[in-house]
Amino acid sequence: AGVFAEEQAKTVAGIIRSEISGTAAEKYSGRGACYIDTGQDMAAPAEADLLDPEGPKIILHPPSKEGLKAKANFERERLAKWFGP
Repeated sequence: AGVFAEEQAKTVAGIIRSEISGTAAEKYSGRGACYIDTGQDMAAPAEADLLDPEGPKIILHPPSKEGLKAKANFERERLAKWFGP
């Protein structure tokens, strides 16, 4: 999911900034959330912790119409953040 690439990019930018400024950098958390379109006007929210000490953990919530609305809002927010309103 793109949320992981986005967080990895933020982490790399933070590392570069910390090396230039001599401050501590935050580590990549390995956590993220996204929505899986399941069809029938529904989506399933998913949460992942890829760096859990016991191994990757993924929680997949049941598909719902609310999940599809949340997916659409998430997409709108990301597009506005990256490319402007």
